[in-house]
Amino acid sequence: MFKSLLFSTLLITNLFSSNFLNSYDDGLKLANKENKILLVILSVDGCGACEYLKDRTLVDPTTLKLLNKDFVVVELNTENDKIPKHLSFYATPTLFFLDKDGELIDTIIGALNVADFNRFIKNVKEDVLDFN
Repeated sequence: MFKSLLFSTLLITNLFSSNFLNSYDDGLKLANKENKILLVILSVDGCGACEYLKDRTLVDPTTLKLLNKDFVVVELNTENDKIPKHLSFYATPTLFFLDKDGELIDTIIGALNVADFNRFIKNVKEDVLDFN
């Protein structure tokens, strides 16, 4: 039982992690091509809230389904990756929601639990639909 649970957890984690891009430019191109919202997650090693977001919220099956359907996700490390100048931040994690043209829709500073995060991304998607 424990082995199958561990395997399932690792499988879900690996499936989601493989969907993260690590380039803003590549993410923007893909979001534009697929007509999706770009979610850019800024994090840093050793950040407790960043780890919570990655290890708890972003591995939830419902969250993964919502993200994979309507979003292109890019994760950037603020110490190692190139951060676009227009994405200014003062804390991690910071999550930027951008339209397919790179225009800011909304921002989250800090980590949210699964229910709050899912509600937030549903609202972002609805706002984009209402605007278009």
